[in-house]
Amino acid sequence: MLAPLIIHDERDRPGQQEVVVMLNDFSFTPPEEILAGLKKGGNMPKMARKAAPMAPLTGMAQAAAGSGSERRQIRRLLANDRTLADPEIIKVEPGTVVLLRVINGSSMSNYHLDLGRLKGELIAVDGFAIVPVSGRSFPITTAQRLDIRVAVPREPAAHPMLAVLEGERHQTGIVLVAGSAAVARIPNTAGAASAALTLGLERRLRAAKPLTPRKADREHTLNLTGDMAVYRWSLNNIV
Repeated sequence: MLAPLIIHDERDRPGQQEVVVMLNDFSFTPPEEILAGLKKGGNMPKMARKAAPMAPLTGMAQAAAGSGSERRQIRRLLANDRTLADPEIIKVEPGTVVLLRVINGSSMSNYHLDLGRLKGELIAVDGFAIVPVSGRSFPITTAQRLDIRVAVPREPAAHPMLAVLEGERHQTGIVLVAGSAAVARIPNTAGAASAALTLGLERRLRAAKPLTPRKADREHTLNLTGDMAVYRWSLNNIV
């Protein structure tokens, strides 16, 4: 089961329209079968390769699941439980500002969020208010949440909000429709493969109300350890 939980507070603008975008990935191959194949040496079983990519995929599978073509065969990408073959269409008022609450509920997929022609202002990350960051494209990693204000132009138009899979062309998303505009069919693949995600956005983030710096009371070292060959993961060599 998967669902968004939105908590409203004093930061929310009264009367502002909100649009929740829940990203997800799934496979028809049972997760136990996928995991068994990974543990055999980092390769997907033949059935998993051939199956039409509803069970969630095991985390970190992208790194060990083989080539990009294999990953595409076992995965399908969703936005609010729908693919771009039948995307969710959301009516918005022309000339207004809409708040996008984007949640990456995927188990192994990172994306580049493409706002198309709309201007966006990132105002919160993982629920924490930040100094606004402007842009038309924002990276979003697994389990991350982005709150983005988008300015809708006054003229009637359809505005796809697309999430393009990191390093690939596969995409999903929703469509904002202002006025009586027609909605054209959107392909499942972007015109070009997206770039790998970097820490460029994180380096630009500044808390709107930063905590007062102080010396740490205790320090702990946590090493991310494990063995990809047998798909076994640990912290400080303890599973």
